[in-house]
Amino acid sequence: MIRHSGPLYNWRSRKDVFDAIDDYIGTHGKAVKYAAFRFKVGVTTIYEWIKEGSVVHKKNSTRDGTNNRRISKYHLDWILYYLRNIDCQLYYPEMSDLLWVEFAEIYDKNLIRHALYMAGWTNKIVTGIAAEQNTVTRTLWRRWVEKAFPANYWIWGDETHVKRADARRKYGFAMRGDPAFVVMYNLRGQADGFSSIATMSLRGIETVTSYDTSTVGTIDGDKFLHTLEYVILPSMNRYPGPRSVLGLDNAKVHMKDEIFAIAANFGVLVYFLPTYSYDFNPIELLFHLSKAYVKKHYNRNADAIDGSLINNFENSLYNCCDNSIAHNSYK
Repeated sequence: MIRHSGPLYNWRSRKDVFDAIDDYIGTHGKAVKYAAFRFKVGVTTIYEWIKEGSVVHKKNSTRDGTNNRRISKYHLDWILYYLRNIDCQLYYPEMSDLLWVEFAEIYDKNLIRHALYMAGWTNKIVTGIAAEQNTVTRTLWRRWVEKAFPANYWIWGDETHVKRADARRKYGFAMRGDPAFVVMYNLRGQADGFSSIATMSLRGIETVTSYDTSTVGTIDGDKFLHTLEYVILPSMNRYPGPRSVLGLDNAKVHMKDEIFAIAANFGVLVYFLPTYSYDFNPIELLFHLSKAYVKKHYNRNADAIDGSLINNFENSLYNCCDNSIAHNSYK
């Protein structure tokens, strides 16, 4: 028997082998030998693939009635539709139960796992989306914003909070079976931090204003109005012209009637994103990249919130801004 020397040990090679076994007319043993000869894979290797459970493959159903040959395309499409539109957090046994209830067909969980893998579906961390999001409103808003103003007219602003816990690395090395400990200072102060209000345009970061929350508290509507009037709007131009339209999400601190009056004094237009659509604001990606930079470079043994944490964050905003613009939809 010719040992494995041709195809690589990947899912495409296994798919070709098992397709040949399915199409062969004869016993399962002869089908395996035929596939081994055709693809120059050892018989032992094929049986190892079957034993691994990546594919449960037999010519007939098992004694308990489980269909172990292949999930039908119609049943697979039904499962994919259910995962895409109804519930993406099902376990494999729950998918098997659904197929039994809907089609009176029993499929092994390993067969379902392999079918999803072959279809390009993987199990990953779930990202929550607010139920209050309105798809129609979001679509219309995106179409409007693409045509209403040139991209260089926009300035996007938002605020974010950074605490010492964000600078603490969550993983460390230790022997298998032992926890990873690290001596840290002032653990009770891990919640201390600062809040920053930043704006960006296609030129890059326009303004950054930081507040130490341990002394002045969190950002409220009054602090935002003060920053807007004395920092953000003076850096903008009168409409029409570049950097003359301010985009904000509809957070509570932004929903002040005075915002429009103050902006009108500077000749600036203000527009709010649709409800729960913070992902449309390009500065959100910038905040994410900057916090990752802080986690990598900040001195984690600092006794308290000091200038280095704030400076690291503000400097990272400027350094990461070009990447944020390149990866965002607003170009």
